[in-house]
Amino acid sequence: MSWSLIICLLVPFVLPSKFFYEGIGSFTYGFPLKYITIYQREPSSAWFFGNFFNGNAGLHINPAALLLNAFIIYLIVRFAVTNIKKKKDAGSIVQ
Repeated sequence: MSWSLIICLLVPFVLPSKFFYEGIGSFTYGFPLKYITIYQREPSSAWFFGNFFNGNAGLHINPAALLLNAFIIYLIVRFAVTNIKKKKDAGSIVQ
């Protein structure tokens, strides 16, 4: 579970965002659910690091979406590891 949380925290640094304009502009980050929103008056960069440290007008973090993302990634990783182990065990029995 700790690995999935670390992955969730690193995703905003790797995936850029688009600028959304609804009254005030914003960039949203997170995958598969958006959990960080950075508000800006004028768009500067699509990358999290540049927006977070350079002239943002506000920041919103949704902790429920962050935890749900960590749980979803945990399930995906667990499913993949289980399937890899099953294939590896099936291959060693056949040989």
